[in-house]
Formats: sequence, structure tokens, C-alpha cells
Amino acid sequence: MTFDVVLFTSLYGIAFVAALRKVPLFPRLLVTIWVADITMQLVTGTIVTSAGDVPPKVAAALHSLLYGNIEKALISVTIWLPYLLLSRRVNVTYRLRVPA
Repeated sequence: MTFDVVLFTSLYGIAFVAALRKVPLFPRLLVTIWVADITMQLVTGTIVTSAGDVPPKVAAALHSLLYGNIEKALISVTIWLPYLLLSRRVNVTYRLRVPA
């Protein structure tokens, strides 16, 4: 779990810097990070549950943590994906298209 926190905090930080510097690959980078974040939560849950008997309290806490992390990523997707797909400013800034 520490690896997950360090990795994705760093990746989201890199995406933030890419957005500030108007790197054209920012939208794709952010979508890739979202997919990797959700996949990592599912893989972590699978690995822990396949390790054997997990005490019920630990399983409940892990389920709550992983569910919260997936929910966080999906809230981010819900807010930002429509903006990234529909925004005129994103089209001009990150896709280097000329405004109409």
C-alpha cells in the first residue's frame, strides 16, 4: 500500500506539472494514470484475498480503503473527463488546435 501511495501521488503530481506547462500529452497522461490507479486497487485486493485467510476486521478495513480509493479516482474521472473532452480551451491548449 505504501508503494501505491508513493507511486500515484508522484504520478498525479507529474500530471499537475504537465498541465501547468501545457504539455500536449497531459489529457492522455491523466487518463492513463486514472486507469492505472483503478487497476492497482483491484490488483491489490486480488493479491491480498488470494494470500489466504484474512481476518474479518482486516478484510473490512482493506475493502473500505480500496473502495474509497476507487471512488476517489471515479469522482476525478466524472469531474475532469467531460471537461477534457468538451472544453474549447483544452482543444486549443493541449491539442494545439486553432480556436474557431
